[in-house]
Amino acid sequence: RLNIAVSFFTEAYINGNLGNYSEAIRLCTETLNIIAKELGSENADYALALSNLASYNSSLENYSEAIRLGTKALNIQAKVLGTEHSSYATSLSNLASYNSSLGNYSEAIHLETEALNIRKKVLGTEHLVYATSLNNLATYNSSLGNYSEAIRLGTDALNIFSKTLGTEHPHYATTLNNLADYNASLGNYSEAIRIET
Repeated sequence: RLNIAVSFFTEAYINGNLGNYSEAIRLCTETLNIIAKELGSENADYALALSNLASYNSSLENYSEAIRLGTKALNIQAKVLGTEHSSYATSLSNLASYNSSLGNYSEAIHLETEALNIRKKVLGTEHLVYATSLNNLATYNSSLGNYSEAIRLGTDALNIFSKTLGTEHPHYATTLNNLADYNASLGNYSEAIRIET
């Protein structure tokens, strides 16, 4: 039966990548049922399938369901992997994104900050995933009108992207554009223009 679960999991992943989210949800749900029956629901495989199911729901804008499933996955990961594991940090970051999609920016900041702190310990401050967390935090702060904080976080992310990816990479360009927007929102138009040129 576990071979069937692996097949369903793989098919769900492929369907998710193709944008067939309803089918991905169906297959992922089947995967969860088999894993629960064969291995129980307190293991890393079950948590991973839950996380994917949350992501597919988010892609269909079912954010409340994504939060419910993602929280369940996070709780299992805390027990099985511990709270200083990179998968736990990824789940926190995903939950932050789902909350942001619902306009819960303060909760998104709280969750992403926790993810950032774990990534700092586990991966270091020059890692791309750490920079992505900084960039996410900048976005959530700007959504609350905290533009000075968004500029600080975005600048830190930009510096990491510059060192690790170079200045021609899309992540660098997007972050640079975001920094120009944050400056414009503060009325720093000359700085926004300087950044954009």
